[in-house]
Amino acid sequence: MNKDTVGGDWKILKGKIKTAWGKLTDDEIDSLKGDMTKLEGQIQKAYGLSKEEATKKFNEFKNKLSASDTSSEEKINKTSYASDVNQPKPRKPDAQH
Repeated sequence: MNKDTVGGDWKILKGKIKTAWGKLTDDEIDSLKGDMTKLEGQIQKAYGLSKEEATKKFNEFKNKLSASDTSSEEKINKTSYASDVNQPKPRKPDAQH
């Protein structure tokens, strides 16, 4: 998550937000309109946290998202590599001839 505002992945991210922050309503999440900087304030309000606590928990959430994004990229790279690895190997010439 490099950007403060999320583009096309918003629907996917909304599900992750809802899973992590179940007290947030769908309307509250929709009101963010992809603006991740507003999410921290929504978390603080919904959970009754101090600014520092909300910031800490929000940063933990972002770090988990970044880690899962990396894992997805690694899986894609491994899949691409695996397709090359699983190709039939050329046959060796017979040693008898």
